[in-house]
Amino acid sequence: MSPVEDQAQTFYLICPPRVMTGGPEALHQLGAALMALGHRVFMVYATGRIEDVRTAQAANGETVVIFPDIEDPVHDYYRGYKVPYTVAIVDASRSVIVAPEIWPHYLGGFGQAGLVYWWLSLDQGVPAIERLGGLDFLRSRGVLNICQSEYASRWLERAGVAERYLIQDFTRTIVNPNPAGDRENRILYNRKGAALLQAVIERCPQFTFTLLADMTPGEVHEAMATSKIFVDFGTHPGMDRMPREAASLGCCVITNRRGSAAYFEDVPIESRYKFDTDRFDLGVFQALVQDIYDRFDRHSRAFDRYRRRIGLEQQVFSLQVQELFGARGHSS
Repeated sequence: MSPVEDQAQTFYLICPPRVMTGGPEALHQLGAALMALGHRVFMVYATGRIEDVRTAQAANGETVVIFPDIEDPVHDYYRGYKVPYTVAIVDASRSVIVAPEIWPHYLGGFGQAGLVYWWLSLDQGVPAIERLGGLDFLRSRGVLNICQSEYASRWLERAGVAERYLIQDFTRTIVNPNPAGDRENRILYNRKGAALLQAVIERCPQFTFTLLADMTPGEVHEAMATSKIFVDFGTHPGMDRMPREAASLGCCVITNRRGSAAYFEDVPIESRYKFDTDRFDLGVFQALVQDIYDRFDRHSRAFDRYRRRIGLEQQVFSLQVQELFGARGHSS
């Protein structure tokens, strides 16, 4: 029996409204997966402000925690997951509350429900927990820890948290069946790694760099499907989506060795494509880029395993959710 299966009647997933980033998408993916297993599931869109939350007493004596009623809270990109939403959480043993790593403080407002904390970004979760007194805040409430990355799991292990579970998200991009294709000698990069990469860009005038910003998801994917390289020198606070999207659309991916990128389990690419940005060797980087340009097909094959794993992510995700939370018949 899973750790919360005996009380998994209704799941409430707390989520920021109208935001299109990796964390909210992962929460919607979890909601859809739980619904597929027969659970009752609701998104609860929140502001992050605990003072916006109030409690009330239901007619049957149960406590109801009421969140602010946010107008049109569902981002268009997530409507396809078809997870209903509510503003009221019943604080009862049949309820399970899932809070994202940015908002552990919400878990302190419940006394009866099962509590789950999803470490979607370790780098945001650690300071959020420290503001509440550290991991004892979670331990004292019997909170179940689930990790989105090996990076988060290893940190919790070192912190003495033996009971932790892995639920990763998945990339919606369809893996490019022909990753070679017609591609430009172009290096894509994202905002997260822009500051660290800027000095490299200034010293590499022979290469074309394109920042993936102010684009629709379709435009980003089109750029990835027609470029040879994606570079991410960001902090990698969790198992980031953009490197996976880029690889699945045929790019060769270059990262640093920070955060989750330091773990082969999270970013399973060869070490020659990972750079120590604290002791950055510009010559090695330039030589690698030029070699990818010149022998793209050979380098592309080095990412076949990564692409196969990305193609299996949704299946693995569904199995991880089922393993932890079990399957139930639909409740009325």
